[in-house]
Amino acid sequence: VNIIALAVALALLDGLSIQYNHPPTEGRKIFAVVLIGALLGVINKFVRPVVTILAIPAIVLTLGFALLLVNAAMLALTATITKHFNDQTIGFHLHVAGFWTAVAGGLIITIASWATSLVIEKVSR
Repeated sequence: VNIIALAVALALLDGLSIQYNHPPTEGRKIFAVVLIGALLGVINKFVRPVVTILAIPAIVLTLGFALLLVNAAMLALTATITKHFNDQTIGFHLHVAGFWTAVAGGLIITIASWATSLVIEKVSR
């Protein structure tokens, strides 16, 4: 689900991209989206709940809008981790152009994940 949502966000936002050390093949592009989407899924599974709990006062005060910042932070964390790995081994990284791109990307990924989950649930019945 995160892989599909990331692909949607990459297609919709100019400031969100995967940057490569060398010109990529189509297979390399797919591999990059799958790997980064999987990393985003792991971060959302283990880190996001902790950050969300810590942000509960801000979430309550802002009537839930602070969750957009949590989503943006998870996307920025994914970009930071892939940038570190880019320097070490994998040869590509997620690039987020700025704060508002991270917020928009987090929102798009959330909506796309929700829609994809609904479709998968409906198909699996």
